[in-house]
Amino acid sequence: MGRRPPASRRPLSVLLLAALSATAAALGTPAAAHSYLSVPVPMTRMTACRVGGWDGWANDCPGPCPNADYREDAGPTNPSATYRRGEAYEIEYTRNNHFGGFRRFTLVPVKQMWDARVHAANAFSYACWSRGEFECSMENQYRSCWYDMDSKAYKDWITIPPVFPDGDYVLGYTWYGGGERFGNFGDYYDCAYVRVEGGAPLVAEHTPTFTSGESNGANDGKCEATVNDLGICRVEPCIAPSGEKGYYTRRLRPAQFEDGDPPPIRMDSIAVDNRADVDAVGEELRGLQKYTQSGLTSKEGAKGALMLGAMKLVETVSRKEVPDVHHPIDWTGKGPLTVEVEAFGDVQYVEFLVNGRRSSYKDYSAPYTIAGDFKDPTVDMYYPWRFHYKNKNVRVTAHAVGAGGAEAWKILDLVIYDKSRGDWNRGHPGIGH
Repeated sequence: MGRRPPASRRPLSVLLLAALSATAAALGTPAAAHSYLSVPVPMTRMTACRVGGWDGWANDCPGPCPNADYREDAGPTNPSATYRRGEAYEIEYTRNNHFGGFRRFTLVPVKQMWDARVHAANAFSYACWSRGEFECSMENQYRSCWYDMDSKAYKDWITIPPVFPDGDYVLGYTWYGGGERFGNFGDYYDCAYVRVEGGAPLVAEHTPTFTSGESNGANDGKCEATVNDLGICRVEPCIAPSGEKGYYTRRLRPAQFEDGDPPPIRMDSIAVDNRADVDAVGEELRGLQKYTQSGLTSKEGAKGALMLGAMKLVETVSRKEVPDVHHPIDWTGKGPLTVEVEAFGDVQYVEFLVNGRRSSYKDYSAPYTIAGDFKDPTVDMYYPWRFHYKNKNVRVTAHAVGAGGAEAWKILDLVIYDKSRGDWNRGHPGIGH
């Protein structure tokens, strides 16, 4: 019998089927939240992509990306962020009452998103995990701090290395070695679809960076961590060679930086996805049971591309636009709302997704609204949006579909609170869920 080909050479369908075989187990029990990306918005709603866990909270998610509960509004043609080479961007990830360890960021072409070796080779930023601690406000409480008893999370900055050509990528996030004095956490993973477009000129190679410094003030070029590499604690709870369930923390550097800098990332090693690659990935993903990703093609259609214009929050009776929707909105004691988007081109219909889940309603004519409207010029009224949108982070995605498979996307992030409700200052799990 021949040897099994390495992961990087196996067909994508084999890799995905292997990853998705864990979906039922991962969805069958609730997931204890330890750390996941909150900015940019991740590709799934999983809060604990790891192997193992505790009774009732176990998962089978070996990374390097989550393998269950995919957001239907996330995909290469609707990336969570667009980055420019050489520029810095703020990232947020959840603290969830924990401290210590390392975080790693990678950029991997979409077609290689399941290949852990490519993630390792393209890892461009390492740092102490407990950097940039901040206290959440109403604007991000439900997104980044829902599970943290002190309403705190972490944020940091990453700079996009100029070795990554324009294209569609997965931003890979990992947390490992976590613990304060002692820890037995496994390796945690998350991913987000992003696009690299323009910026600094391409260079031949880039040396990965490690940044120390923690929220407790320590900055000795090391981090408080139980272990210093992925794979040592692949399963949670992590069992030390001594048989003890965990490790005491020490001041460590990532294994890749123990003897100097790791090998550089070379531009000529980046297997950039072309449009056909991304479309092929999308076709395979859509063909797999339980994989509910949408919007993975980029066809313009026979009559040209669609375009979505202004997206706004509207009072249903008066049809007046609610101003300043990019900040938290106090809607205590006020009437029902809806969401409207402008669409241009040969539009077949517009559908809406809320926090990554598809709404059952499709609007086939203007005005395009999330819950529909009276199609009668003598009746000036929209139907109210029935989703429980108050006191939580809500991401509304408009998806227009046109002739020949043309598509267009638009996103509106909302925080609408109601002080008359008992949960107004705490909310419900938000964007990542």
